[in-house]
Amino acid sequence: MFGKNVDRASFFQQQELYQAKRAAFLDNAVFHWTFDLDDGKNPMMKKARSYVTNWPQVRQDHISLLLWGDIGTGKSFFAGCIANALIEQHVVVRMTNFSRILDKVGAGYSEEKTRFLDELSTCELLILDEATAAMDMESTLAAEKLMHDYCRETG
Repeated sequence: MFGKNVDRASFFQQQELYQAKRAAFLDNAVFHWTFDLDDGKNPMMKKARSYVTNWPQVRQDHISLLLWGDIGTGKSFFAGCIANALIEQHVVVRMTNFSRILDKVGAGYSEEKTRFLDELSTCELLILDEATAAMDMESTLAAEKLMHDYCRETG
């Protein structure tokens, strides 16, 4: 299976990285959003790099980022760069949106709902992309409360 020029350890590291990204992202396009693709036009990307560089302290201090702006200004790319850099450091990241959360955790108990919430509550960084897209404020607040309560209950 492995030729002379293929390093087994490197192969398995790449497979592990691929699986981590598959678990992290809804959209495979995000796999490739890295700081290497940054064109340098957005000065805020320095903040994204700093967030990654200082991750141990950021995590310990529970520092969050809130990105806002018009459509097409690069918020998702910004978050994807952070996510990919941290995944490469073996940080467990999930990037999802409130619409998906609400779809998965609708009323009632199910094993799928519990698995989904467990997965979200055990990640080290949860990125909520398009947090308010197609949602009213009441739904957004309900989703935030659900996630907060579940994460608090599960530690």
